[in-house]
Amino acid sequence: MRIDRHSLRAITLPLLAVIFLLMPVFYALPAQAASIPPAVLTQIPVPLHPWLEWVLRSVPEELRCPVYYDQVKRHRCVWSTAMELRLNAHGGEFSQRVYQDAEDWVTLPGDRRYWPQSVRLDDLPVPVMERSGRPALKASTGNHLIIGQFFWSSLPESMHVPPDNALLDLWVDGQPTPVFRLEEDGVLWLRQRPVESAQQDTLDLQVFRLLSDGIPFRVDTRLELKVSGQIREELLGPVLLPDFLPLALHSPLPARLEADGRLRVQLRPGTWTINLTARHRKPLDALTLPSAEAPWPVQEIWSFQAQNALRVAAVEGVPALDPAQTNLPEEWRSWSAYLLQPGETLRLAVRNRGVAEPMPERLALNRTLWLDFAGDGYTVQDRLSGTLETTRLSAAPALQLGRVAIGEEDQFITRIPGIEGAGVEVRQLNNLELTADSRLEPEMIEDLPAVGWRIAPQRIDTILNLPPGWRLLAAEGPDRTGNAWLYSWNLLDLFIVLVVALAFTKLWNIGWGLIALIGMALVYHEPNAPLYVWLNILGAIALLRVLPSGWFRNLVEFYRRLALLGLLIIGGLFAVQQVRSALYPQLEAFASGLPLPSIGANAPPPAAEPIPALNEAQSTYNRVQTLVKDQQQLQEKLSQRLQQQYAANIKVQTGPGVPVWRWQRAALRWSGPVAMDERLRLWLLPPWGTRTLMLGGLLLLLAMAARVF
Repeated sequence: MRIDRHSLRAITLPLLAVIFLLMPVFYALPAQAASIPPAVLTQIPVPLHPWLEWVLRSVPEELRCPVYYDQVKRHRCVWSTAMELRLNAHGGEFSQRVYQDAEDWVTLPGDRRYWPQSVRLDDLPVPVMERSGRPALKASTGNHLIIGQFFWSSLPESMHVPPDNALLDLWVDGQPTPVFRLEEDGVLWLRQRPVESAQQDTLDLQVFRLLSDGIPFRVDTRLELKVSGQIREELLGPVLLPDFLPLALHSPLPARLEADGRLRVQLRPGTWTINLTARHRKPLDALTLPSAEAPWPVQEIWSFQAQNALRVAAVEGVPALDPAQTNLPEEWRSWSAYLLQPGETLRLAVRNRGVAEPMPERLALNRTLWLDFAGDGYTVQDRLSGTLETTRLSAAPALQLGRVAIGEEDQFITRIPGIEGAGVEVRQLNNLELTADSRLEPEMIEDLPAVGWRIAPQRIDTILNLPPGWRLLAAEGPDRTGNAWLYSWNLLDLFIVLVVALAFTKLWNIGWGLIALIGMALVYHEPNAPLYVWLNILGAIALLRVLPSGWFRNLVEFYRRLALLGLLIIGGLFAVQQVRSALYPQLEAFASGLPLPSIGANAPPPAAEPIPALNEAQSTYNRVQTLVKDQQQLQEKLSQRLQQQYAANIKVQTGPGVPVWRWQRAALRWSGPVAMDERLRLWLLPPWGTRTLMLGGLLLLLAMAARVF
């Protein structure tokens, strides 16, 4: 095929134009590839080098820098080596090497007061700009050496250095300064301040251990450190107890566990917490606290976490503490706590192993309630006796435990996370004798739990003590209720009231019959109320209406007047009593009502005599004073002035004050098993209601007396 000259020219000219336009691109690609770091180029095949910039053309330079390991969206382009500072009274100089993955700003030492002078980048003078109040210069990709100088009339107290600088080599007046103070914001203190020279190296150390009775037996040791003074190294311990294997060590300070169980820590000022977890090599029934040298504390607080599914064990040999009165971690305060000193041994007395077949739970509850004078709640004293099925006895959320004692030993009240209501750990499941003082503040004082514990007792005997002016009309829930107004009526009482009311109706009219019915019903169960005298008066009046004149009528008239005299005397005394009780309820007869019932071994102890109680109070006061003196002497002997001491024989959970007054009392009894959610509903008459009914009954009684005279 033959191509003519004109066709060849038409093809050649456009081709040459395209080649001419693409020539700068082919020459530019190798030049731009030369700007890529050599370390990156060695990992990329050579045929692909001309296309690097074309691939990265849309990626900013700062995004090509390495990222932080914990912040993948944060890039770092400037990498600095140790900065050398040589300073004296007239000035100084600095030098530092940096490597940059992309063009970026490099922060220099100094600030507006002490601006770096004669700054050179790779032996070339460069301008220094201000960025965020700090001197900085802009450098391209690659390795660089930065040097500069400072000039001043005297050595400053402090100056700024880049806060993200890796290392600092400081020389002052020709001498190296290995220890210096560098703040987090980059402030370098060149001269010590007077307050720092007066500081002393102190260490306040508290040790807490949590013993977990599992498989294997595990101990979590927690060190609470308060450090002041210089940065230093201390050897603490032994932290690891004998025959224990370390499992984990968590420390915000550089620390290392030595072969002898001691902990080597590099201390710096501040408050720190170190945790060590270890397990025992074999089954454990006793644990002794080894002796240690200062600054280790002379006392440790141990908490015991029982695993009753594996074995039921009781702690012996060491005094117990109230966890709420110590600095134990919050999550450890639900377990019992014990105080140990060097050489003391904590022993675990095993009651039984594994999940034994539970014994049938048979408990009797003897409860005494005191209603507050204002009617806001109840003070409760419970006495539990019998056999318990589980090793923990928990109260219902409504019952606020204040003091619990098993036998004569006070128990520590604890809470388990996730379970409402406090409780105590019980090791003696058989022949339990437990006394608990608590508070009960329901939303309505008429509706309260009958049990108050997470148990189902076989029998409940409750004594309800009411303050002056309060009356119990009825109770819903108990099998038997004593001294309640509604349950105090019997057939004889109803017969007498009805006879008096019918007599007034027959002798006069139905209006007077209603007055007599209401008046007799209101005053019938009041102490010293005139009752049977009405029968004598009404009988005499009825006879006088039908008897003819004669000696017998005269005899009946004399009897009527004698009965009216008796009504006048009895009614007068009764009126004075009712008015006084209505105005001053506290003048009611003290200790009236029913005697406190006994429930076998659960019977309450007799009231203490005044003299022994006074002697006991004086003895308690003397013991406390002696204890305070002993504590003061112990504190003086301690070398660590910040060391906290705990006295194991101080009882701190005293609970609410238990009243001793007895005015109106009611006995409530449940004979059969009682469910833990059983409710007790009371019909209570407040003081204003009692006052109204007392005065109303008295007025009706006076009206009846006026009618018969």
